[in-house]
Amino acid sequence: MNFFINGGLARTNSGVEHAILKRLQLFRDHDVPAMLVATDFFFDLHRNAAIWGLPESQLLGLHDWFIDARDFVGQGAPKLSDYPMPAGMVELQTGNAQLRQFAFDGQTTSLIDVNADVNGDIYAMSYFDQNRRQTRAEWYDPRGFIIAEDRYIMLADKNVRESRAFYSPTGQLKMLYTMAHDRTDIDEFEMVSVFDYHGHDYQFFGTDELFRFFFDEINQAFGGANAFIADRGITEAWALNNMQTRAFKTFILHAGHLNDETAPNGLVNYNYQYEFDNIGDFNAVIVPTQIQLDRVANRFGYRERFFKIPVGMISDAVLSEPVKTSIERQPQTVVTVSRLDEAKQIDHLIDAMAIVHEQLPQAQLEIWGNGSDDGRLRDQIARLDATDYVHLLGHTTAVLEKLANAQLFVAASRSEGFGLTMMEAESVGTPIIAYDALYGPREIVQPGVNGQLIGLHDPDNVQQMAHWIQHYLSNQQALAALMASTLEARMAYSEPAVWQAWQNWLTAIAEWRQAK
Repeated sequence: MNFFINGGLARTNSGVEHAILKRLQLFRDHDVPAMLVATDFFFDLHRNAAIWGLPESQLLGLHDWFIDARDFVGQGAPKLSDYPMPAGMVELQTGNAQLRQFAFDGQTTSLIDVNADVNGDIYAMSYFDQNRRQTRAEWYDPRGFIIAEDRYIMLADKNVRESRAFYSPTGQLKMLYTMAHDRTDIDEFEMVSVFDYHGHDYQFFGTDELFRFFFDEINQAFGGANAFIADRGITEAWALNNMQTRAFKTFILHAGHLNDETAPNGLVNYNYQYEFDNIGDFNAVIVPTQIQLDRVANRFGYRERFFKIPVGMISDAVLSEPVKTSIERQPQTVVTVSRLDEAKQIDHLIDAMAIVHEQLPQAQLEIWGNGSDDGRLRDQIARLDATDYVHLLGHTTAVLEKLANAQLFVAASRSEGFGLTMMEAESVGTPIIAYDALYGPREIVQPGVNGQLIGLHDPDNVQQMAHWIQHYLSNQQALAALMASTLEARMAYSEPAVWQAWQNWLTAIAEWRQAK
């Protein structure tokens, strides 16, 4: 079995999760066993998996494993509309279709909040005392049982979470997380207890030891000598590296490995510090681009353990779909799909579009995604009086559709380990104009073939971005030629091409097993 370790799946995911989903699809298409190993608690893990098209056969959750819910189907979550009135309470009017609230004697004390998703399925119930302080919360698994319960206490004048308990579908206590009470401002679990697991109870100091134990357990359950990939997280990497059973251990780089990529011997990105400090203990390292592979191998050694594998691929299904021509797309429409984070420099794209607008008043910029930079970007759009042509549109699950309707894709990130959305833009024939950031843009974008690159640190980079946008939007013949060559360039990331890259890693595993 090939285990891909990650926190889990949410309704909205980062590029890491999307890369894992594409990898799982690739392995599924080639009948090679692989599973997403979800280490964190997502009450709606199974529902999210279904939304993203991940079959249950490729999903393995840590909490499902220890609470005996791995194969549980259930009858579905209770509906908000069916929740009965608690005895001695009255219902308050909330004005929110996804929330019902009950109180004793009609007062805003001793409340019960019943929360539901957009489908009306209850996912959480919160309980408050007469002082309006939360005392506990119950979490509903979408399969129809209370999977977890949080309890709160007053500590140093703060209402803090004390514990989180996990229950089996039959209501049996199976796991208990307790908090570190000496750090009231940090929501961090200190002790984890596992009850009646194969007839024994276990205690772990923090999640590091719990994860290590879990990895060893699934490794043995699936016959031993399995392959593991740590996709993110220092905790996951530590647990993988410290397993007690034999396993093929791999970590993958999804981002730049340095805090400052302009300093080849600079400080290592904190997210990968543990991995590089212990690189000799890992059997393999996967890097999405040749540029980054060379840099990492030259600095840390172990070149023979490095594998260049793109973090995504363009499926055969996408390649078989007809591609819209430039004139079939939304006229003069530019799109970006990104987390709204300062490092993505969406503000540069907005400034560039303001310049374009002066010459092409019909040009539009669609920004799809969400994040912490949302408020600042909205202020910028308002300040530029750009609300008519720059649109912050939030999260979308229809990424390919949005990309296929646009005439250009733009990106201004300071750093990209790969740039999955650029590959997705290329997959539907949408040319890319991007800053020449390490590492993905430099490898994916071929100037004049599938787009244009702009010097990341050029003092006039915003003006250059505006120039290229205006150039192609105002010259449909040049745009059509660029789209045609983009369709040819995308074959570098076709399913067969990327699967061939994975063969080297799979061969290394086979040789490792034979060398036992």
